[in-house]
Amino acid sequence: MKRFVRVLPLPLLAVVLLLGCGPTNKDVLGTWSGTLSMSDKGLDDAQRAAKVANGGNEIPKEIIKTLLESSGASLTLKGDGTFEMSFGPTPRSGHWEFHDSKVILKMEKVSGQDPSKVGKKTESDTSATESEDPWTFKLSSDKKTLSGSDPSDPGTTMKLAKK
Repeated sequence: MKRFVRVLPLPLLAVVLLLGCGPTNKDVLGTWSGTLSMSDKGLDDAQRAAKVANGGNEIPKEIIKTLLESSGASLTLKGDGTFEMSFGPTPRSGHWEFHDSKVILKMEKVSGQDPSKVGKKTESDTSATESEDPWTFKLSSDKKTLSGSDPSDPGTTMKLAKK
């Protein structure tokens, strides 16, 4: 019985140590960079927004795809709970949280404006090209990459590595 009592605390200590070793906010702080892959829907949205920004002149999808995918993607997660993200010519910012190995981004500004207004020609236009839903990025088990997608278009994805 004495031997059992002496051995029992070791497994409990091991469990406590393992639980304490999960990812934390500190694991995701800093700048991440990587690639963006656009879906057809994402390209349609980008083309519509570019047309509005370009005075009604249409820009071919092939050019938009090349510009967006070749420019890469960047995400900076700050210790004060704010973030800055960019891909292509469009800066995004807002607040972030970290839960269960996932970074949740709540967009507050896209190109300096409310996400619900991006890509609209007029206030009554319902064709906004940005989602107000949060973006979610999953932290890899080795804590070296973040992978996520546009909430309004799961086919448009990003894979980022810590700089």
